[in-house]
Amino acid sequence: MLFALALEPLLDKLRSSTSITGLQIGGEEFLVSAYADDLLLTITDPAHSVPHLLSLLRDFSDISGFKINIDKSRAMPIGIPKPEVDRLRILTGFHFSTSSLTYLGVKLTSDPKAMIRANYDVLIQRLIADMDTWDAFNVSWVGRIASVKMNLLPRILYLFQTLPVPVPPASLAHLQSHVDRFIWHNKRHRVARRVLHRPRVVGGLGVPSLLQYYHAAQLAQFVTFHAPPGTHRWADLESHLFAPDLPQFYFWLPKTYRPILRSTCTATINSLHIWDTVNRRFTLAKEHSAMMPFLRNRQFPPGLCPRPFATLEDLGLQRLHHLYSAGAPLQFENIRQRGPVGPADFFRYLQVMDYARTPEVRTAATSSLTAFEAR
Repeated sequence: MLFALALEPLLDKLRSSTSITGLQIGGEEFLVSAYADDLLLTITDPAHSVPHLLSLLRDFSDISGFKINIDKSRAMPIGIPKPEVDRLRILTGFHFSTSSLTYLGVKLTSDPKAMIRANYDVLIQRLIADMDTWDAFNVSWVGRIASVKMNLLPRILYLFQTLPVPVPPASLAHLQSHVDRFIWHNKRHRVARRVLHRPRVVGGLGVPSLLQYYHAAQLAQFVTFHAPPGTHRWADLESHLFAPDLPQFYFWLPKTYRPILRSTCTATINSLHIWDTVNRRFTLAKEHSAMMPFLRNRQFPPGLCPRPFATLEDLGLQRLHHLYSAGAPLQFENIRQRGPVGPADFFRYLQVMDYARTPEVRTAATSSLTAFEAR
């Protein structure tokens, strides 16, 4: 905690510097990530930014007494000509890698398609090797389950939560089969897998289902999209990359009502695919949910261009359940009490409420929320 406080002036200086530029996306700059003493900088225009960065780091070192460990500093140039890379290498003394660098135990690759091979494939082989080693010890099958929960699961769960890439189901199935063999000491299974995976409170043993843990980790990211802007920087970044749509609204739309997806952000698209898959299987939300937005919704054509409805949206009219109060359509007077509105907003209100009074929308808007929707 003390070190984090000592580092904050450096981070503040980096964020406010006009000489060190980061990625500009959606009107925001994404420059620095920090955890304890590990810094990750995403720098553009390195010829101009790097000299100013080095000067700032030297000033921080002189004032704080902390030394920047050049030997452990790594850089990964993307789209930079080789002569420029050679010049930066001499200037900084950093170790340059064109393929990958490691941050907080995760290998970040210049080619996004190589992420799985560099992280999941390596970890899965390591976990299998560990189980082969443990298999030589005389441990009960309940003890083996405990070792899977306490040692194996946290390691792969870390990647589930930090690396937003689609994991091939075959890779998880391969690891799950090795977990099963390890638990039963390469002997015949005496209890069905579905029983082992049940929680202990309903008669199971809580053996981790790796695929379900992966899905749960991705759904947790989906929930984070609903936090206010600025709460989670990565969520802000993915939301900008999802433009002109918004993930916290788009996901709730049935497929037939969704506008054409224009985003190429693989992380958010993967979360969308998992949401559709898991929701279809477990019915986390109704097909026509009260959480469904009326803007950017093909069922309500005027709302495909949301700009004229901006005032209503800013005053809290965003989802179907916002259009009803105590089971009755929301009155314009209630909206007027929330903030200033004009004659054009009244016309937009009439358009929205004409849509809200259709039987299908009224039923969805006044229905109770599921446990997942209520979160």
